[in-house]
Amino acid sequence: MPSSISRSECLLQKVSKVRDIPTLSVVLGTVLKALREEGTPRHKIAELLKRDQILTARILRMVNSGFYARSVEITDVKRALHFLGDHTVMALVLGTTVFNDEDHAPSSCFDVQKFWTHCLATALAAEFLALKMGHPNPAECFTCGLLHDLGKMALFRADKETLEEIVDKCRREQRSFLSAEQELGLPGHHVIGERLAQQWNLPLVVRKSIRYHHKDVRVFESIAPEHRKVVMMVSLADTMAKRAGLGFSGDDLVPAYNQDYLTDLRLAPVFIEELQERLPLETALARELLIERGLQKKAS
Repeated sequence: MPSSISRSECLLQKVSKVRDIPTLSVVLGTVLKALREEGTPRHKIAELLKRDQILTARILRMVNSGFYARSVEITDVKRALHFLGDHTVMALVLGTTVFNDEDHAPSSCFDVQKFWTHCLATALAAEFLALKMGHPNPAECFTCGLLHDLGKMALFRADKETLEEIVDKCRREQRSFLSAEQELGLPGHHVIGERLAQQWNLPLVVRKSIRYHHKDVRVFESIAPEHRKVVMMVSLADTMAKRAGLGFSGDDLVPAYNQDYLTDLRLAPVFIEELQERLPLETALARELLIERGLQKKAS
């Protein structure tokens, strides 16, 4: 039986070899159809792309690569499309793999479609919080919310058996995902996600949101104040998505809001309650744009 340290190191080595992560076939089909339709406005393409965790990561990975040699990091898809040609975007989408039938099997305890919904709901909540606070770049907060759990998808790609072991432990022992990882001696999805995001050259604020959304980011003086606020909003958004019962993040626990974050960001409890009630409808509308519409077309 390998030690927890060797198992942790082995897992990180597996993640370092991850070159791509699949997305939902119905999502990819909807995006490709829009790209192939002549005259589809770029803002519509951006709205479709930004709702998928993996397509967003691929777009940002490309636009922030050394090939484009940009001095300022691009953190949202709509702006990224200003710098990427149509052929490049099409090639990126066509090069994206999709989950296979086994990934959708009822025997799997990690529902990839529900996980997709959780990430989307977190992104929407983070954007709404940013708008409420007058943040200069709400789209950036959307991106950070969408990618905050990238480590779980990396784990799915690198070692599905370990991911399912974690989820099973969460359900049997009523633990949080992070607590189960710690109990098993694993590095944690926040560490795995940051490692992959750094490897893919994703923006710093995205990497910080991935690494610290489960920690009290206020105590880390090395994190820039503007990044600290984004991480706090992503953490609250993650909690909101779970409390609203939207999707599945890997465990069934219903967390409480970080009251210190609400105080520091000057967010009134009544606003949080109203937003939590509104979030299911907003998520359903965003989901319909990609998944439900795609399923209807597939059925017909």
